[in-house]
Amino acid sequence: MPKKSSQAKDTAWAALRTVGLRKSIPSSQFWSKLHKKYPDYAARFWAVVQARGEGLPEDPFTAKNADVEFSYQVTSQYDSDRLYVFLDRFRGLFPSLEGGKVLDIGCDNGALTLAMALLYPNANFHGVDSNSSAIAVCIQKARELGVNNIGFTCSTVETSCDILGREQYDVVLTNNVMHVLWAGNSPTLDNFSLGSVAEHAFSYIETWQNSSLDPSSLSALASIRGLLSEGGVYVSLDRWPDFGKFSVWVQALEQSDFQLDVSNSNVLVFEGSDKEQERMPLTIARVPLRAPLTADEAFSVFTRDHFFREKAYLTFENPDSAETVFSGLNRHALLELNFVYKDGSGNMIVSLGTAGALSYLYATTSRGYRRLSLAPLSYIKDLYAEMTSSTVIPNPSVASCSARLEKEQMANYELDVRYLNEIGILEHDNPNKASTPVPALK
Repeated sequence: MPKKSSQAKDTAWAALRTVGLRKSIPSSQFWSKLHKKYPDYAARFWAVVQARGEGLPEDPFTAKNADVEFSYQVTSQYDSDRLYVFLDRFRGLFPSLEGGKVLDIGCDNGALTLAMALLYPNANFHGVDSNSSAIAVCIQKARELGVNNIGFTCSTVETSCDILGREQYDVVLTNNVMHVLWAGNSPTLDNFSLGSVAEHAFSYIETWQNSSLDPSSLSALASIRGLLSEGGVYVSLDRWPDFGKFSVWVQALEQSDFQLDVSNSNVLVFEGSDKEQERMPLTIARVPLRAPLTADEAFSVFTRDHFFREKAYLTFENPDSAETVFSGLNRHALLELNFVYKDGSGNMIVSLGTAGALSYLYATTSRGYRRLSLAPLSYIKDLYAEMTSSTVIPNPSVASCSARLEKEQMANYELDVRYLNEIGILEHDNPNKASTPVPALK
């Protein structure tokens, strides 16, 4: 959650605050206030919380949504930071949704959906939830706020297509929903099995290979696929705590015609109700499926936040170390730029590519300079941004530059080759090989 001094400037948090969310407080203080202000509602909700703690499949949403204000108090305590982190990331993914249509499946009391509607006044939003009490809260809250670009429907995931009249959406999102559908405590249970990983699976590749998926479990994802327009985006944040479960989730997406976007998917880190740190994979998937992911690609998404909290990405600036590590990589180059300097001092080659679960950026010159950066494969867009900014093209000291690239592979990682056209490196009629003088700075 942003610090208090910065909240007024933070549009994501400002929207959530407008709809009625506040920061969480210590649990003992929260429950004391809740019992004092809403004794009956709090007693019922507390009984459900205790039952769930004992493993009983009690539905918390009816008790939570017995009253609008009570519902938003509970959401503030348990979900405010997760919703903030998710919404902040969503804003980065979708700076504009002009005229777009967004469906929030499992919208609960509508806090997130309403905040989005406020942030994107020129887009249209619809929230669905199978709990009628939650939908009643949504409708009342939207009326209180005067939000007009939004609607709500009581529906399960599977019946949404029929109830919404075969409407198609540009973005469909589920936030902390799919694991509930597949955990055995929901009336829309798909009997999804996470499968089991054999005891001999000592590597993530073996984990990937030994994960199993029951095809009969895919009806919810098939419904979501049916609600998306061609080229639409499915955004999911959910509790897949280990790579075994995450790998099955990715395979379920692929069997439902979704392509996981490696370069934009991530693991979000946020604070729980008692300030404990929680992690959830955020998966961005597009339709249709182009090519199934490898274990390396899926693993790079799942481990991304661990990698950066430990070291940021690794950089080798000692020439000997950089070349030794680079030589040992099983490399696949996506883009290579070869610069020739005007003063005759030689060439510099900058290469961007993949190596299993890693992406790399390597710079080397004919005069002995070496620099290697390594990061998870999911971070390749960031390395590409560094590559294109650090090479400072056009450059008055450079006489010419040639490029070699794999345009299709770059497109798979959403690496925009328009940059190369803009700086005059690529020839439109021969995009795979090009050489042209670099224009001087004006």
